[in-house]
Amino acid sequence: MPVCYANLKELERFGFKPNEVIAKGCDENKLRGSIVEMMSMMYEFLVFSVLFGASLAFAEIFNTTMINVLERCSDIRLRR
Repeated sequence: MPVCYANLKELERFGFKPNEVIAKGCDENKLRGSIVEMMSMMYEFLVFSVLFGASLAFAEIFNTTMINVLERCSDIRLRR
């Protein structure tokens, strides 16, 4: 999002009031476009994070299950 910072005294020297600078410097289409772009990047990161978390959860459940099954198999073999 395009943002500009300036000293209030500097703005007053050029004849702008703080609210006027925001209103005059804001192009609604560019602002909307930059917000949409940032939101799309946020959604992409969110999807990546959810998929990564799901893959880690699957790996943890799979490993725990496999270790349990292998231990049970060795217990069954020892009892025979």
